[in-house]
Amino acid sequence: MTRNEIKDSGGRPLAQDIKIACLATTVPPAVDIEASNDNSSVGELEKRRIKERREALEARSTPGSDRLLVLGSANGSVVFLDVKQLETVYARFFFHRAAITHMIELPKRGRFISTCEEFYVCVWGFNEDGLSAQKLSFVPMFRPVTQLVPMGDNIIMSFGSSEKGEEKGADLEDSGTMMDLYLFRYDDAIGDLLHLRTEQSSAHDGTIS
Repeated sequence: MTRNEIKDSGGRPLAQDIKIACLATTVPPAVDIEASNDNSSVGELEKRRIKERREALEARSTPGSDRLLVLGSANGSVVFLDVKQLETVYARFFFHRAAITHMIELPKRGRFISTCEEFYVCVWGFNEDGLSAQKLSFVPMFRPVTQLVPMGDNIIMSFGSSEKGEEKGADLEDSGTMMDLYLFRYDDAIGDLLHLRTEQSSAHDGTIS
């Protein structure tokens, strides 16, 4: 399936290139920010439509299974597709201003973590009312994330190097040097990632793949 085969509610194909994809169990509100003309409020009819679409999706999927295909695009948008109806946009939101490079779900928390070409790490999810998206954290890392690996509430990030990172430095420095790997834990109380200090390893001489 190509991007031109995926249509929004108005029958328009996706205009942006897809850069990354993952499967997810967390169901977002059935809202398409790009197709909507008014994002300031949600009326009663729209609330009912969102609720009905969620109930329909849950009815045709197995609890705990991957219900959605999540696409990260070149313009920073995130597109959700029902795995049983891949030809139609289920929901679309914006969390980045540049192409998304990595994206993972924390299914037990109903949260997502994504990175972009501007070297930002974003933690996001959806409000409890089930009607809107929520950007919880948006942090510059000053160099590219090369891998994003979830392990329950823990996340391993590996980093590459860049002139931007060398000039400005990153927040996560150790005695003036940058490590390739960092371990984080998602903290639901603050809605953000906490850096878990670990000992630097010299087990690898080159880039970890």
